[in-house]
Amino acid sequence: MTTPLVTHDIKEHQHCQFNTFLTYFLQQCIDKETNIASDQLLNSSLEAVLPVCNDAGISQKIEKYCEEVKLETDRYANFIDLFNSILAKLDKLQTENSGAATLESLGLRQPSKVNVLLHRNDPIPVQAQHDDDDLSSREPDIGFFPFVSVRATVVASGVVKPTLERIYAGAPKPPAEPFDWNDFLAPLEFTLRNKKLDAPPAAYVLRACEEVPYEPDVNKIPSTRPPPPPKAKEVKRPAKPQAAKPTPNAPKSFYDFFGPGRELGKVVYVGWRYEGNKGQGSTLSGTSEKKYKPDDNTPRNPPPIIQNALYGTEILCRGIYATHAITLLIVDDVVWVWWFDRQGAIQSTGINFIQDLPYFVAPLVALQRFDLKEWGIAEELVYDPAALHITGLIEVRFPQKRAIMFSHLSEIFSGFSLVGRGTRVFLAGGSFTRDGESRAGDPFKGQDLFYDRVDLVLKGYWPERTRVNEGDILTRATTIKDPRIEGHLPELVAFKDLDYSTGAIRDALGITTSKTPRVLRLLVFKRLYPLIHVEREEALPGLGNLNLTDTSTFMPLWRQCYQCHRALWEHGIKHGDISVWNLMYNPQTGLGVLNDFDLATLDDKEATDRTGTVPFMALDLLCDQYYEGKIRRRYRHDLEAFVWVLFWVIFSNTGTQEHRDLLERWNTSLYQQCYESKASFLFSPVSKYFGGRQGQREWELAEALFLWLQSRTFASGPEQADDAIFSEFEGIVDNYWVW
Repeated sequence: MTTPLVTHDIKEHQHCQFNTFLTYFLQQCIDKETNIASDQLLNSSLEAVLPVCNDAGISQKIEKYCEEVKLETDRYANFIDLFNSILAKLDKLQTENSGAATLESLGLRQPSKVNVLLHRNDPIPVQAQHDDDDLSSREPDIGFFPFVSVRATVVASGVVKPTLERIYAGAPKPPAEPFDWNDFLAPLEFTLRNKKLDAPPAAYVLRACEEVPYEPDVNKIPSTRPPPPPKAKEVKRPAKPQAAKPTPNAPKSFYDFFGPGRELGKVVYVGWRYEGNKGQGSTLSGTSEKKYKPDDNTPRNPPPIIQNALYGTEILCRGIYATHAITLLIVDDVVWVWWFDRQGAIQSTGINFIQDLPYFVAPLVALQRFDLKEWGIAEELVYDPAALHITGLIEVRFPQKRAIMFSHLSEIFSGFSLVGRGTRVFLAGGSFTRDGESRAGDPFKGQDLFYDRVDLVLKGYWPERTRVNEGDILTRATTIKDPRIEGHLPELVAFKDLDYSTGAIRDALGITTSKTPRVLRLLVFKRLYPLIHVEREEALPGLGNLNLTDTSTFMPLWRQCYQCHRALWEHGIKHGDISVWNLMYNPQTGLGVLNDFDLATLDDKEATDRTGTVPFMALDLLCDQYYEGKIRRRYRHDLEAFVWVLFWVIFSNTGTQEHRDLLERWNTSLYQQCYESKASFLFSPVSKYFGGRQGQREWELAEALFLWLQSRTFASGPEQADDAIFSEFEGIVDNYWVW
C-alpha cells in the first residue's frame, strides 16, 4: 500500500548537515548536571570513540564489509556483525578508559535499558492494517531493535531460554518469527551500487569528515560521491583576460549509473522497481536481478528514498504514541539520516562510514543511550515501555481532574499518512473525577470499571500549534444559546496537549520553514455513532436495530447537522470539514451531532493550513490556488459539502453499481482527480444518475439539489450573501421533504 501523498510529502523535505544531526543526538544524552558546549561535545565524543574504531577486531570486520559481493543481501550480515560489535564495545567505554576519555566523563548518561541492537529483517514481510485500507506489507532490510523484541522472536520460534550468544549470533539472519512495526526502533534501507568498496584507512584519526550531498530528487538514488572541490581561482591579467571555465559536471547519481529508464511523474505507485541487486525473491516480482526496461511491466518497488519514507510513515502510524521516526538510508558505504514527523521529513547530508568511521560510531553512542522518548515514543501512551508489542489498559490523566483508560486494541479509526493531523480514535472508559493522587488498591487499576463503562472515545492528533484548540472551540460553542446548536455538539469530557512539538527538532537543527509546528493533542468525548451505515455498529450499545441510513432516520439528523452548522457560522465558528464521517448520532438524545472541530476556525483567529475532506469539498476548492491560500473558504463551500454528503449516503444506500463506482472515483486524496470526477458528474444529464426514481422522496430531493448545484457551479455573477444562499437551499429541502 503506497499512498501518493507520502510521495508528495517527501518531495518537500528539508535538510541539514550530518554533523548537526550528530550533535543534536549527542545533546539528548547529556546528564542534566553537565554543561558542555556543542562543538566540544562533538569533538570529545569523536576522540573518545577512536580506540574502538582502531580496535584490531573491528578493523578485520571493516575489511570484510569492503570485500566484493554479488548481491546487496550479502552485505547485511557483515554490517550487522560489525556494528553490533561496536555497540558492545561502546557499552564498556562508558566507564572503561581505552586510551581516550570515558563517555561518562563527557557527561553522557548510561546506555539505555532499551538495549538496542541491529537485526536483519529482509525478506520477512512486516504487515500493518490502517483503517479500511488494504493490508500493507513491507520488508525493511535491517533494523535497530530493543533487545526484548529480538528475544521475543527467538522465544516464539520455540527456543524457551535463549542465551545471549544465541540471540546475537542470530542477528545477521532473518527472524524466525516476523517482527511487528512496534518492534522497530529505526529501519535501515540498503542499496547496492559498487560490489567492491575502497579499503579503509590504515588508522583512523580525528579529522574533518568529507560529507556527501543530500539528494533533493526523491525519485533518484543518492550519489555516494562527495562534490568535487572548487577549483582555485586563476589570476586574470588585465592585458589578457581569460575566458571563463565551464562549470564542472555534477557527479553521476546511482540512478544514472544504471542506464536509461522512464522519468517518473508526480507520484510513484506501488510496483515501481528500480534496478538494484536485492537478491532473489526480495522484491514483489522476485526477479530483482532483471535489468530495467522502459516497457517492462514487472511489478517494481519504489526508489530507495521513497521506500525509506514509507518505512518512516509506518513507524509514525503504528500508534497514538508515535511522535517521530528515525531511519537510515545506506548506499554501499554512505549513510544518510532521515527524520520523519507530522510536519514533514528532514534529510541529512551523507557520510562514508568506512572512510570516516568515527563520525558514524559517535551517533551510535547516542542511539545506544536513547530512551523511548528520543526514539519517538510517548511513554505515557504505552502499556509497557519495555515491550511495545504487549497491549493492555493504559491510564491517561487530564488537567480537568478526569482520567480514562484505553487500549491500543480498542482503536476504531486510523489512517496512513506522513504530514498532517494523523488522527487516531479509540474506545475508552472509566472516566471519573479524581484528585490526581495515587492510592493503593485504586479500583481504577482494575479492568471491570473499563469494560462496564466503555462509553467514551479518546481522540489523538497533531494540529498546528497556532490553531485554536478544539477543546476551547467546543467550550465556546456550548455557551451559545441557540436551539439549532443545543444538543447537536459532541460532549467534551477532557482535553490536553502533550509535551511534544515538531518545532523542537527544527529549532535545534537551525532549520527555518514556512510550515507551522504541530503538537500532540488528546481529547475525550462521550461516544457517538456515525450516520453512515456500518454493519458492525448494529450490535453495539445505544443503537439496537436502528439503521441510521434509512431515509426516515437519516434525513432529520442530516438537517439538524446543517442547521447547527449554519448557526455556528453565524456566531463566528466555522467548522471547515464537513464530511459523511463528521455527522454523528447521539444514542442518548436521538439527535444528530456535528462532530470533529479539529479544523474549525474562529472569525478572529485564522489558521494557515487549508481544510476539508476531499470527496466532499466544493468544486472550486479542489485546486492548487486553494491549497496555496489564494482562495478564501466561504459559507457556501461548507453548505455544498452537505449536498455531497447527501449524494454519498443515498448512492451508497439505495443506488446502483454505477452510483457506487462513482463514489469510488470521488473517494481519493488527490484533489485534481476528485475534481475531474465530480465535474464530470455535474456535467452529466440529470437522467443519467437520477432517472426512474419518481416517488422516492430522497432521490427527488437529491435530483433537485443536483440541479441547484449544477446551476451554481457553472454560473457567473456577484457573490450571493450567506443568508440568501441558505434560504435558497433550505427552500429546496423543505419543498421535497415534509418534516
